[in-house]
Amino acid sequence: MSPRILCYLPAERVSLCPIIFASQAIPVADLCCSDRSRVPNGVWVRTRSKRDIPGKGPVILAGGQHRSPIRGRETWLEVTKPRKVPRGFAGIILRSKETGGWCSDKTLVEFQDSMNKLDPTTTILDAGLSPQQWPAFEQAGFAGTVLSSQIVAFSEFGLPPNLMALLKQLNTSHLIHTNNLSVAAYPLSDGLHNLLSGLDWWKVCEGWLREDQPKHKLAPWGTSVLKAMSYVNQHTDLPSFLRTYHTIQTKID
Repeated sequence: MSPRILCYLPAERVSLCPIIFASQAIPVADLCCSDRSRVPNGVWVRTRSKRDIPGKGPVILAGGQHRSPIRGRETWLEVTKPRKVPRGFAGIILRSKETGGWCSDKTLVEFQDSMNKLDPTTTILDAGLSPQQWPAFEQAGFAGTVLSSQIVAFSEFGLPPNLMALLKQLNTSHLIHTNNLSVAAYPLSDGLHNLLSGLDWWKVCEGWLREDQPKHKLAPWGTSVLKAMSYVNQHTDLPSFLRTYHTIQTKID
């Protein structure tokens, strides 16, 4: 089976699914910080809750609290450290510190000593990998990679004005990692105060795209988002960027 290029889309952006499919990638309706919504056929779903999951395609369970898969549906489990695939699951999605939202306290490089615990053929990497980084992992036999913050700057994604303003001025001082959570935040903002006071990660980020108030609802972005604007400068549009995750490997071969 060809490696899977998964594109995480907040529920507010499921209209992009045809573009993602046409670019030989797999759209994933990310409901973790969005409202429940209908999803087109063939679209995966990422969710914190096992209740009322839309669609009929594969499901990704997020948040670290799940012990069993969804009956009757291919189920992948997000994890924050290398481990074997739990019984009944199709595979795991390893989230390193580079990605946003709920993730590990370690970078992908810092996982190297424990990567032998993984079966690459049942492991998808969510580590903010660029088109240039992905081929080495594809050659190592990994089942796929996740694109999320890498695509937010493209016009097709339609990042609203306040979030776009944050993205354009973003630097490492805006990127906060604490308690297995990576977010983009203005210093001294209400949202950051709520996060550091112990508010659950999904409440801090819930509605981040819809509300477009980054001082209150924190964007679930990790350090990989720092490359987002450069991707726009290098590629004409979102489809051309997505296709690079396939064409670079072909050139290497």
